[in-house]
Amino acid sequence: MAPAVTAPSAEVALLLRCVSGSNKESDAAIERLSSLVSDWSRVIELARRHAVVPLLSRRLSALPHGLVPEESLAELRSIAREGALRG
Repeated sequence: MAPAVTAPSAEVALLLRCVSGSNKESDAAIERLSSLVSDWSRVIELARRHAVVPLLSRRLSALPHGLVPEESLAELRSIAREGALRG
């Protein structure tokens, strides 16, 4: 019997969608998944671990106001800025 496959959390699914190509379907999915995220610190940590903070920051900053907590957007921008200065 094959092991059960579980769906990724909203946090993981959001990160995956943000790093995939952009089109109307993925943009709509990002909006939907953003509304389901309960742990923004996990999203940020995953983005750091996989070195995609600048991309995530850009994609989430383009969403309608209120979908992503302002503190989380500010943290992403700060991390992305730090990386750009180092890089």
